[in-house]
Amino acid sequence: MAALNVLVSGCGRFLRGLLTGPTVTSWARPPARGFREVVEIQEGKTTIIEGRITGTPKESPNPPNPSGQCPICRWNLKHKYSYEDVLLLSQFIRPHGGMLPRSITGLCQEEHRKIEECVKMAHRAGLLPNHRPKLPEGFVPKTRPRLNRYLTRWSPRSVKPIYNKGHRWNKLNRLPEVEVRTQLLGFRQGQSYKGAAGRKGWSSPSSTVPSLSDWRPQGGACTGFSQLLMGN
Repeated sequence: MAALNVLVSGCGRFLRGLLTGPTVTSWARPPARGFREVVEIQEGKTTIIEGRITGTPKESPNPPNPSGQCPICRWNLKHKYSYEDVLLLSQFIRPHGGMLPRSITGLCQEEHRKIEECVKMAHRAGLLPNHRPKLPEGFVPKTRPRLNRYLTRWSPRSVKPIYNKGHRWNKLNRLPEVEVRTQLLGFRQGQSYKGAAGRKGWSSPSSTVPSLSDWRPQGGACTGFSQLLMGN
C-alpha cells in the first residue's frame, strides 16, 4: 500500500510539472554567471573594493578547427600537451583523480588514451596532490618507500605514448608441420626414409611424408625419440 501511494504521488508531481510549464524551479535552467572585475574606489581615508559584473559575451569563441571529432582536435592541441599541463588534464578527471568517461568528455579514443597516460604520469610525479581518493576519518595510510618517483613508462618529452611492446610469442612465424617433421627426421621432403627409420630403430608405414602419430618407437618411446634427435 505504501509503495502504491509513493507511485501515485510521484505521477502527480510529474503531471503538475508538465502542466505548470517552465515556471517550476526544478525544470528551469540555472542562470549563467557573468564575468566580474575588481574595482577599487578611494574615498578619503576609506578604500572600497568591490566586484562588478561585466557584460557576458553572447557567443562562445569559435574553435579554429570546427570539423574536429573531439575538443583536443577542434582546438588544435593534438601534439601540444604533456603530463605537466595539469590545468588541461584536470578538466578530464574526477575529484579523486580518476578519468571521466568518453561520454562526458567527448574525447576520441586516441586522445582519451593519451590523456589517461598523461594523468598517470602526473600522478607519479606528484603534480596532482589535490586529486586523490578521500580517506575515511582517522585512517592513517601505510608509508611506502618512494622509489623511482620520476621513472615513468614513457619519456616525459613524448606526447604520444608508445604502445608497441614487442611481438608476442604466439605471433612468431612458425614452420609448417611437414617442414618441422622433415627437419627433425634429418631428410628433405620427398626423400625416402625407410632406411633411416630402420637404422634409428623405428617402424612406420611406407609413405613419403610421415605423420607424428604413425611413428611407434621400438624399445621405449623416450629412448627412440632421443636417438632420433641426437642422430645416433
